[in-house]
Amino acid sequence: MSIKLRKIGIIGAGHVGSHVALSLATQGQVDELYIADVDKDKAISQAEDIKDSTSYLPHQVRAYAVPVEDLGDCDIIVNASGLLPVKGQDRLDMLAGTINICKDIIPRLKKSGFSGIIISISNPADVIAAYLQKAPGLSKTQNYLFWYSFWILLVYKCSYPKSTISLLSPSKPMLWVNTVSPL
Repeated sequence: MSIKLRKIGIIGAGHVGSHVALSLATQGQVDELYIADVDKDKAISQAEDIKDSTSYLPHQVRAYAVPVEDLGDCDIIVNASGLLPVKGQDRLDMLAGTINICKDIIPRLKKSGFSGIIISISNPADVIAAYLQKAPGLSKTQNYLFWYSFWILLVYKCSYPKSTISLLSPSKPMLWVNTVSPL
C-alpha cells in the first residue's frame, strides 16, 4: 500500500504567497510544500518559518525552498508571483510586470514536467489566469477549468475534502478553496 502525499508548490514568497503557504500548512491541507521565489533567501526564510510554525501541530508538513524547475511533482501550483504595487498603482498598472514574470516562469515550469493544476492569484488575477491559459507550452486544461471540473480534480485527484471547497459565484466559474483563507 502506498500513501499519496499532497504536494503543493507556490511561486512567489511575498505577502500573498507566504500567507497561502502558512494557511495550507497550519490547516493540514498539504504534506509537502515547495516555495519558489526569484529571491532565494526569501524562499528559504519562508520555508524555515513554515517548519517552525507547524512544529507543534499534530500533522507533519515538510517545507522546501526550490527553484521553479523543481516543481514538476506538485499536484497544484499557486502562482503568487508579482512585484509589489507602487503607491497609487492599480491592478491593471501591474499587468506588464506580472506578464514579464510569467514569461520567465512558463518555460521553466514546462521544463519541470509539471502536469497538475495551476491556480493563479497574481494581479490582475483574471487577466493573468487568461494569459496562462493561452500561454504556449502549458496545457490548456492545466490552467483554467470550469468550476465543476476543477472541483472534481481537487476532490478526487488531489484528495481535498469536499467540505473545504465551495462555489464562489454561481454565475462565474470560480471556486474558493477554504484552506486558502485570509489570516
